[in-house]
Amino acid sequence: MKEGQYTDVHCYGIAHAPGQLTGGTGTFTDSTKTFSCSSFSKDDLPAIGSYYNLNGVHKDKRYEFPRWKCTHSGETSDFKDI
Repeated sequence: MKEGQYTDVHCYGIAHAPGQLTGGTGTFTDSTKTFSCSSFSKDDLPAIGSYYNLNGVHKDKRYEFPRWKCTHSGETSDFKDI
C-alpha cells in the first residue's frame, strides 16, 4: 500500500454486504491507515462495520486492500485494516 491518490478503485462487499463501487477514486493515508474512496451511489452505500475487498491503481500499479472494515459510510466512505 502506498500513500496517495488512487484511480480505477473497486469496492466489493464480503458476504453480500451492500456498497459496490467500480471505477471510483480513492486516497490512502498512511498515518491513519485509512483508505477513503468515492463516489458511491446514494442507493448503494457500504455498511459501517461490514468488510470489503478494495483495490485501486496508484502510479500505474494496482494495489489490493483485502478485508477492510467500513468505518464511515457516504458518497465518500472510509475503510480501515482492522
